[in-house]
Amino acid sequence: ALFILIVSFALGIVMEFVGEDILHKVLLTNSYAQPFVASLLGLIPNCSVSVALIELYSEGVLSFGAACAGLCSGAGIGLAVLFKTNKSFKENMRIVGILYATSAMIGFFLMLFNVQ
Repeated sequence: ALFILIVSFALGIVMEFVGEDILHKVLLTNSYAQPFVASLLGLIPNCSVSVALIELYSEGVLSFGAACAGLCSGAGIGLAVLFKTNKSFKENMRIVGILYATSAMIGFFLMLFNVQ
């Protein structure tokens, strides 16, 4: 619970001080690299990231593929539980890598084929 509180607080501070313009640049608006960045953001164990991704999609900042990629990689608190219960760091990183790669590629193909 403390970890989630810290991540939520840090994410709130970043969103407050960074601003929407910087977020548009970070998310590489209208770029095919966007699903890869959104997938990385989706790995943050917090539901506010999912809400932010959908808000950015509804504002036209994110493509549908990038939004899907970020939501697919959003395992929520599952990753925190994985790292807490499974002591093999190497195996955990392999699981996170597969999750990231799969979600990024799904988003990339959705964006590439212009799926709406």
